[in-house]
Amino acid sequence: LWRGCAAGSAAPSVVRTPSSARCGVNARWSCVALLLTILAGGHRGTLAEEDPFFDPVVPEAPNGTDIWICENGTNGTNGTNESNTSLANCTFLPCRKSSCGTHMRREALLACKEFQGFELDDGICKSWADAVETDCNFWCGNCTHLGLTIYGQCIFYLPMQINFLAAFEYCVAARDIFTRARCPAARINKIDWCGPEKDYEECNALCGNYKEAVGLRKQGCDCYRDRNKVGAPDVCEGETVLTGVVPNTRDLEYSCRLTPRDCTTSYIGNKCSMYTYCPVDVCVVMNVTCPFLNDCQSAGVCNKLDGKCYYVARPDGENCTDFLDYTHGDTCYDGECIGKEDKCMRYSVDCNPRNPCLRPRKRMTYQGVETNCDPGSGSCMFDLAPSGTLCSSEFSPFPDQVDGTCDGGVCRRWTPGPCARIVCPDLGDCHLPSSCDNYTGRCVPQPKPEGEPCDDGNPETYRDKCIEGRCVGDPHGDAQFQTMGKGDCVVYESETPNMGSPIKRYYKDLNEVDDCRAQCLYDPECEAYSYGHQVCSIHGTKREQDPVGGWKLQTTATYVKHEVVCWVKTAGEVWTFERFVREYLYGISVGTMVGLPLLTAMCWFRETIKRSNRRMRCEDGPNTNVALIPDAVAPQSPKGSAAIAQGTIYEHPAEALEDSDTAYRGHHDFSSGDEGHAGNHHEVPGATAVAVEEPGAMLSPQHYGAQPSGQEPSDPRGAVSEAAAPDSGGVAQ
Repeated sequence: LWRGCAAGSAAPSVVRTPSSARCGVNARWSCVALLLTILAGGHRGTLAEEDPFFDPVVPEAPNGTDIWICENGTNGTNGTNESNTSLANCTFLPCRKSSCGTHMRREALLACKEFQGFELDDGICKSWADAVETDCNFWCGNCTHLGLTIYGQCIFYLPMQINFLAAFEYCVAARDIFTRARCPAARINKIDWCGPEKDYEECNALCGNYKEAVGLRKQGCDCYRDRNKVGAPDVCEGETVLTGVVPNTRDLEYSCRLTPRDCTTSYIGNKCSMYTYCPVDVCVVMNVTCPFLNDCQSAGVCNKLDGKCYYVARPDGENCTDFLDYTHGDTCYDGECIGKEDKCMRYSVDCNPRNPCLRPRKRMTYQGVETNCDPGSGSCMFDLAPSGTLCSSEFSPFPDQVDGTCDGGVCRRWTPGPCARIVCPDLGDCHLPSSCDNYTGRCVPQPKPEGEPCDDGNPETYRDKCIEGRCVGDPHGDAQFQTMGKGDCVVYESETPNMGSPIKRYYKDLNEVDDCRAQCLYDPECEAYSYGHQVCSIHGTKREQDPVGGWKLQTTATYVKHEVVCWVKTAGEVWTFERFVREYLYGISVGTMVGLPLLTAMCWFRETIKRSNRRMRCEDGPNTNVALIPDAVAPQSPKGSAAIAQGTIYEHPAEALEDSDTAYRGHHDFSSGDEGHAGNHHEVPGATAVAVEEPGAMLSPQHYGAQPSGQEPSDPRGAVSEAAAPDSGGVAQ
């Protein structure tokens, strides 16, 4: 049965062969069951014997066992089987789980994608990856067991789409590739394998462009075969490290389609598949060379992760050379070689004087040479020849012919200048002597500083002073200021253009109005000033420039939008509110201080005064008809005198009713807590005790002095509810 089915399964085609047909349905599925039993039981069988990476670990060892990968194709063990061959040419792969959820899972997805042409979708491939990740953690990354996991997933899903025997061959191939290529690459020991001892450097140069570069955030290329298309190129997806056009090609750009076959894990025996997950040396891939920067930097070192060059700076102060011939004293500072620049040398400065009235001023330089060029600034240094020294100007008809004298470092010819016949006039007290400009032949006025005393020749002005070369006096000897109220001193109608020239003003920000007043007093041209919002404006000036002290001159019409107050400068006494009330200020102050508190007290205690007045009238005259309120009903707040023994006298019944409601709401006893109480009866010395209703009972109209129905109304104050005792001499309660 086995030989017949094996013969039938030898054909790689999905079409049923005659030999497989002779097996019959029962024989064929019996064969399949036998094969699955052999694989599940861990026996080698024919397929396992052809796998040099088959691990003899039995399923009873869930923690997995270290793997030996031998270069000669023989099986390696963990050293317990003496019959096995020597492990000298074998590589030791210890138990590793760190890559189960990353690289191993990625390889499982790529193994499944090889069958997407047979309608194995992404959901099925995810189940492959989940199964491999679970078994990887359980079997400690054992590649033999993970190969069987791939086989189990494949043999479960693939026969649903194609012939079982063809699916069986595909699944066996997937198992072998995963066991001998994909899994070892995913669980590789990077410390042992990703170094110069192995073929890492060669494979990095060949495959690094197509691998994941963490430092550059490049995901690399994922390659797999399309099993449904025989002879088709591998499918490669992702991004490469290098971009742009490939050198020495015509418009061929870098892409994952150019991935060499040796760089993939889709085939057994690829030289560089074991280094798939080694860190990419970006410096080699990008062919980075770190150039020499300066003498204060160490040799550049390229970072393999990002391909950038890094340097180490020499300590500050060490001697170096910046390779510039016009610098000297080169030293290291913050990784840079900095020297002192000789600008005379750098710019080839020629300091030979062409002016005969200049004498070179020479000094010793750092090179030990005398020169009149300053190395730090590149400037030429000269001394002036004494004034009157004979010289030859540049306009001399013959070289070295004397035609002038030195004056301030300039050779001036013996020719009459523009000012030879000019006499500048005297401009008055507010000007210094004028000088003539030798270039224009005009007199240049020199006004005295503002504020200098002068005499304007007018005996009716005071405090004459210079302002812009003019002598100006103040027409007001004892200047006063009359307030014009709110509003600017000069009002321009915005709708109608102002006729004539606008009144000039100058302004400044001032914190106090007194400072504004002082400026108007100081300026004899000031006619008025306005102040508001910390802005002072002086009106009436004839100035042409900004006054000293930060003032700003304005010659155009001003439209003031904020609130200001205007004062006009005048002579003599002015009317003010203070002057008006000064004579009566004492009387007004005393009357206000005494009368206002008294009036307030009378208004505040108006009701109390009225009640006291009523009580005083009752005590002075004969007994009148009053309404007596029982002690239990009347409010205990003393509205009368204590001599009434807490009984309240009301002039109007409405007051009794109001206070009785208050008593019901909250009864307060003014008696001491030590006094005895007998029910609701209160005893008052010298008065007849009267029974009082229980609290909360309604009072009859007689309690409030109201007349019963059908009787004539009596005195509005009511009647006495109880006659006083003859011998008491007081009012009954």
